Amino acid sequence: MSLLSFASRCFLASYFVVDGVRAAVDPQPRVADAEPQAEKFVECVERYLPDTIARHVPAKTDQLVRLHGLVQAAGGILYATGLSRRLGAAIMAAAYVPKVIAARPTLQDKDKGVFVRELALLGGALVAAGDRGKPHYVRVAVGQGQTVVAATPPQVPKVRPPRKAKAAQA
Repeated sequence: MSLLSFASRCFLASYFVVDGVRAAVDPQPRVADAEPQAEKFVECVERYLPDTIARHVPAKTDQLVRLHGLVQAAGGILYATGLSRRLGAAIMAAAYVPKVIAARPTLQDKDKGVFVRELALLGGALVAAGDRGKPHYVRVAVGQGQTVVAATPPQVPKVRPPRKAKAAQA
């Protein structure tokens, strides 16, 4: 893993970690925006999941916002530290979908920048979730049915100096 990959992971994950921690510590500024989605979410959980699971899902919006923030921060930490990059990125993306839905602009909105930012972060998390960490040319070669011997550039073999002929045996 290169330093560039590590720095990129940390930069992307930092937004999710900070945003998740802010939501977990102080959920009140987000409760009003989350209220319509929270009601639909709780209704779906109660309808489709077994009671043993549904009773553990909080019904209050502020508790759901806190839980959502913790999940988002956990995904960011998993991704940034490299403990489970793909799982962490998938958690970040899945936890970010409700925020993208809440930010969707109406036709009258003049400022669509927030929505574009939310889409960009979701796209970055999805790309990170699908990344296998292999160089691109290996995936292309394998996808075309070619045999790949090594993922690194070929090494130049060492050349030995010729052996000196032994003195003529007399």
